This record gives sequence, C-alpha cells and structure tokens, in this order.
Amino acid sequence: MLGYLKREEETRAVLTPDGWYRSDDVAYSDDRGYLYIVGRLKDMIASGGENVYCTEVELALFDHPDVAECAVFGVPDPRWGERVHAVVVPGALTRSPLRSRPSATGSCNTWAYPRTRIPSTRNAKGADPMASTSTGVEGPTREEGDLTGRVALVTGGTRGIGAAISRRLASRGAVVAAGYSSNRERAEAFLEQIKPTGWDVTLYQGNVGDPDDCTRVVDEVIANQGRLDILVNNAGVTEDHPIARMTVDDWHKVLRVNLSGAFYMIKPALDHMLERGSGRIINMSSVVGERGNIGQANYAASKSGLFGLTKTLALEAAFMLNRAGKLGPDSIGLTVNTVTPGLIETDMAAAMPEKAIARMTAMIPVQRMGHPDEIARVVAFLADDSSAYITGQVWGVNGGFDM
Repeated sequence: MLGYLKREEETRAVLTPDGWYRSDDVAYSDDRGYLYIVGRLKDMIASGGENVYCTEVELALFDHPDVAECAVFGVPDPRWGERVHAVVVPGALTRSPLRSRPSATGSCNTWAYPRTRIPSTRNAKGADPMASTSTGVEGPTREEGDLTGRVALVTGGTRGIGAAISRRLASRGAVVAAGYSSNRERAEAFLEQIKPTGWDVTLYQGNVGDPDDCTRVVDEVIANQGRLDILVNNAGVTEDHPIARMTVDDWHKVLRVNLSGAFYMIKPALDHMLERGSGRIINMSSVVGERGNIGQANYAASKSGLFGLTKTLALEAAFMLNRAGKLGPDSIGLTVNTVTPGLIETDMAAAMPEKAIARMTAMIPVQRMGHPDEIARVVAFLADDSSAYITGQVWGVNGGFDM
C-alpha cells in the first residue's frame, strides 16, 4: 500500500506492522470474519479551512475499477491542520472477509480494516447504495418503497399492529428486529409464520419500561446487524379505570411503557442515527390521545404525550444534523413522526364488549374497524428514504373518527 498520492512513509506512520491502521472507530467482527464499523469516531477532516468528509472521498475512490477497498482518515499537518490520507487495496485483490483484532470483550472497538462494508448492500457496479452522497450523508438514491439493507427495530413487533409493521417492512427488503416483552412462545409462532417468505426477521426480548433493557436491545441490534435505520415505538399497554378508581400504580404502569418507553428506546438509537446522519423514528400513538376516552386517562395522557415528544425531537434532530454539517439537498435526514391508529382489529379490540365496538364503529364515518395492514402501510411510507421532507407530523389513520 503506497497510500495517499504514493506517500509511503506518511501512510506507514499510521499503520501497524501487519497492515492495519488504528482509527478508534467502534466496530465488531461477526462469525464470518467481516468487520462492521458501527460508530465512526470522526467522519470529517478539517484541511486547509475546508471540511472533507471521509465517506465522500472513500466513495469516489471505491468506484474506481482498480480499487477493491479503501479507507480515508486525517493525519495532523502543521500547515493544513489535517492532511487527507487514504489506504487503498488494489482492485486485483479479491474482496474477501478479513479478521479483526478483537478486544478483551470479544468486540472490535479500536481497530478497523480499510473501508469494510456489509457485503449484501453492494449493487452490480460494486457501489454501496446506502453510501454517502456529495453532502457527506446518505441520499435517496433507491427506488421508492425499497428498504433493502435498512435495519428496522419494531417494539411489540410480533403481534397485532406491530406484527403487521414487521411484515410490511420485511417485505420491502428491510432487516427487521421484532421486539417482544415476555411471551416467547407467541413470538416464535410469529417467526414460524413468516419463515416461508424468506424475509429477514429476528426476535429480541426486552422490557420497554426498563431504560437499561432498552439500551441493551438497541445495542444488540446494532452489534448484530451493523446499523439501525428505523425505530418504530409500537409497544403499549392499557390499565383502564375511571380516574376516581385509578391508582397511582395504574397511572405509572401505562406511562412507563407507552411514553417513557419510547423515550428509553429513542435515547440510544438517536446517538447512532446522529452519528450516521440519517434515520427514521416512528412513534405509534392512538386516536384516544387526540379525543380522550372515558376510563383511559392514563392511556390518553401517554399517547398524547408522544405528540410533544415527536415534535420536539424532530426539531432537535434537524438542528443537530444541520450543526454537524450533515444536512443537504440530497440527504434523507433523520425524521421523527407519529401515527395515530383508530379502532383497529387487534387482540386489544377483541377484548372489548361487542356493544362498545358497535357504538364506536357507528361513530366512524367509514363505518368499520381498520386493519393492522392499513397502519403498517403508513409506517412503511414514513420509513422510506423518499419521505425525507416529512418530520414532526401526526398521521391519523382512523377512518375519519377524528378530523
């Protein structure tokens, strides 16, 4: 490797004897030997008063027919501040998996192989369709509706609306991590149902009401899949009583999962998405959060609370990306939206008295309950790259029950 502009001595200064270079990026090595960079320590080089994005230069180099792999990094320079350097593997070499140097914990958190990518994301030309655009962040270069290579985490993703969302995203090509709380048997039954499709869906157990558990699940998904692009906060519970008979525990039980749980999941996912410069966060609220409902003060408060969380986070995410120089005309951005289902055919609705369902259905202009797939369709739309200009919005899917 001669390095950037064939400056062999300068390149060798950052290489180890066995040809690796120290980057301090966060990465892990899977059991096949592929190295996945999941957290880049520094994705921008300040050189001569200009900001140079590592991924922008890497993409240009990688598209050259004589380059098999490459990595770009900055080297301190007294005149320029930093000098852009590249390590290049000649195109004649096969792009084969190489072993990383694991740390004592078994994950690779201080070593990186030049420009290692997830193999399944390459197109016919060898370029990565999820790679950076000229703005240094991911751009909407794929066909509308195509989620191939995207990684989605759906809490409560094995039953009802959550299961429909998991199926819909997986059918669009996404790698889906379907979360469940405790019923392993039911979760595995869901997995068995979709096995014949060949969709990439795996199960993750966790308690959405526990912040440590939420962080663990997000970290596991990123460690196993190398990235997290879409977070759907769908898990929810009810504990219905009129306020006069509602206990403090009843109140906190529902808010801890429905509202605080969304915050607990967002915290670790947001750090990763901001680092990458893109992402989709979709919170599942309810028409009850918009209209209120007798006996559901805790549920209504938790679901309406998601509106404020969504709008505030949408503003903060855009602000932070812009400050980091990761917003541009072609970027897919980091959007945050809420979907509010109406009366939907789920286990929760099935537990309601028939008279109550008939009374509510009569109030719905379209005179019927909704189907889980109708909710999943909207979630998939918001998760798409092409929905980059939609953020901070509340999407009602309720048959006109609330307008």
